[in-house]
Amino acid sequence: MISSTIASKKFVFYMLLLSLFITTPMPLIAEENTEEESMNRGSVYFGDEDYVNAIKAFLRVIRLNASNENAYKLLGISYLRLGDNDVMTDPETLSKAEDAFKNALRLNSGNAEVHYNLGLTYLALYEKDAAVREHEILERIDHKLAEALLARINDFKAPNVYRKTGEILSRNLNVIIVGRQVLVPVTLSHGGTAVDALLLLDTGASITTINCEIASRLNMDLDKAPRTLAQVVGGGLVEAKLVMLQSLAVGPHEKSDFQLAVIEHRGPPVNFEGLLGMDFLRDIRYHIDFDRRVIEFGSR
Repeated sequence: MISSTIASKKFVFYMLLLSLFITTPMPLIAEENTEEESMNRGSVYFGDEDYVNAIKAFLRVIRLNASNENAYKLLGISYLRLGDNDVMTDPETLSKAEDAFKNALRLNSGNAEVHYNLGLTYLALYEKDAAVREHEILERIDHKLAEALLARINDFKAPNVYRKTGEILSRNLNVIIVGRQVLVPVTLSHGGTAVDALLLLDTGASITTINCEIASRLNMDLDKAPRTLAQVVGGGLVEAKLVMLQSLAVGPHEKSDFQLAVIEHRGPPVNFEGLLGMDFLRDIRYHIDFDRRVIEFGSR
């Protein structure tokens, strides 16, 4: 059973989660948008199942109005659907869903839809007892949703293999787990030099990043690297430099000519050296087994 306690310390690198982007033609949220405009934009993304951009929009709404209950609810559902699906189960993203739902309930403790989705989030985190508590609350406020959640609870089984039926697992990868952080050992190759590093697995990061120390160990010439901007959760921009690796290997998977971003780490020490983002993970099937502390990779 995974502890429901969320690590309180937020690291600087971790601020580069879902809002990290490379300056390409992808749609961005203009800073001048009003709360209503951002909410409408987020709702459109949400309806299109573009949860990454929906999250950016709802975070913008919350920065403008921290009392917007609906923004917290839709933010939580977006995190839930991004963090628990047929391809992966990502506890870091699910913990953000849990936080968003709890903020919505702080504003309105009787929101039945939020209690239902919070129950689903607990099941995705294998916290069945917490899901049962949400069911007990729902029984008092919405009998129909209580029955729906109970059905999901009764069907619940914590998987010990990748959840896709008939999937044959390939090699497993031992990882380090700190709370709900999953630190993944990777091997980066550049110019004939190979370096091992620990990256924080985060399905919310749109691009994989490393810190300047790893770049130095790879003998990268950052002075000649193209510059771009990365937007952090608080809305600020930080400079990043784009570099091309010869390869990035994670367990049984390796990608050649792989582009990532180098960002200077500022702040207190952290226990990882960058983020393993969706640019590497998007076409890989995997499941995180917290009890055994491994990532179980499935065939593509």
